[in-house]
Amino acid sequence: MNDTKNMNGLFSKLMISVRSRFGKRDYKTWLFGEWFGNRCCDNSLYFANYIAENHPGIKLYWAANSGVDTSLLDKRVKVIDRNDESSIDIYKKAGVIIMNQGIGDFTDVAADYFSGAITVNLWHGVPWKKILIDSIDKSKLTEYFIIKGGFLLTRAKYFLSLSDEFTKVLKTSGGLRTRNIIRAGYPRNSLFYDDQKVSQAREKIIELIAEKGGPQSDINKIIVYMPTFRDSGAETFSFNSMVSDFRDYLEEKGIVLVEKKHYEDQTEAGSDKSDRILNIPDCNAPELLAAADMLITDYSSCFFDYLVLDRPVIHYIYDYEYYSKDDRGLYYSKEDVLCGDAPETVDDLVMYIKENLDDPDKNKILRDKVRDRFLKYEDSKSCERIYRFIVRKIKSVDRYPKGTVR
Repeated sequence: MNDTKNMNGLFSKLMISVRSRFGKRDYKTWLFGEWFGNRCCDNSLYFANYIAENHPGIKLYWAANSGVDTSLLDKRVKVIDRNDESSIDIYKKAGVIIMNQGIGDFTDVAADYFSGAITVNLWHGVPWKKILIDSIDKSKLTEYFIIKGGFLLTRAKYFLSLSDEFTKVLKTSGGLRTRNIIRAGYPRNSLFYDDQKVSQAREKIIELIAEKGGPQSDINKIIVYMPTFRDSGAETFSFNSMVSDFRDYLEEKGIVLVEKKHYEDQTEAGSDKSDRILNIPDCNAPELLAAADMLITDYSSCFFDYLVLDRPVIHYIYDYEYYSKDDRGLYYSKEDVLCGDAPETVDDLVMYIKENLDDPDKNKILRDKVRDRFLKYEDSKSCERIYRFIVRKIKSVDRYPKGTVR
């Protein structure tokens, strides 16, 4: 029954894809979306704002579910309802489609309205954990090939890669070729190159900490804990379980520790034991990283972004053996990617927090090594390089006049 349903969905995608290919595309109309229409905070957001500020001749649309906070978008970007029938007309007309997950960022219907458009996936993190086709259970052959076929049929044509290492992953996990790769850094990381915006982000996070029940003043350091989710549903570690000695240390040093779980695993629960440990799931991740004096994570890709700031990173990988073999799985051993201390016990975690706060350059050489390998194309000009790549693709479409976008 499920196999029949999946096949029908795949056939529907194919038919709509074929019909949309012959529609006329307007390459001055660009459509953006991310996180299945539920968020406006990632690479698509920052790239949309860059285009609005620097290339005003392009008509910009953002597809979101009703009620989603889109206040960070530039006012020149028009927000449309992802579930409104009228939005389909824009889907069929837009010449450039920008996403960070897949076409699910725009529609829940088993349909590809974007055939014939220039489709770009900016993705949402340099992978240590397995992604796309590589994350599918290959032992379930029928399900595997149906999902793989559906993905290959409706994926974006172009993907963003920050390094040759990431490109290798995209070729195996997404079936991409070299010509499909855009070599540039993440648009969201553009924030980290602007000292004024970094300072503003810190001020904003400090205000948010106060709003969420944290201290109103006396914040010397901000530690951010951003773990990834477990496919198995296993709970992730929380600092709310820490003993009073650690909470006393935070208060003595004027430190606030902010927890932000992965989008798939967020909760509103906070600590009732201390105003120095706070769960804030609804803040903007790039701004939170910009505000942080230290990042603690596990297998989440956020630490790659944080390398741009060259600040201490601690990997708390208490379940490394289980996660690498029995959960999502990893592309690299920990020796290949870790850019800071990697405790596996709470006692060691506390020790390394103290050491890295006392000496932020403790693991600088290691951070530089990982950044050179995994963020080769990351710099402050990445948004413009992505734009220029798209423009070249527009100009190469023979059936449309040259110079459609300048």
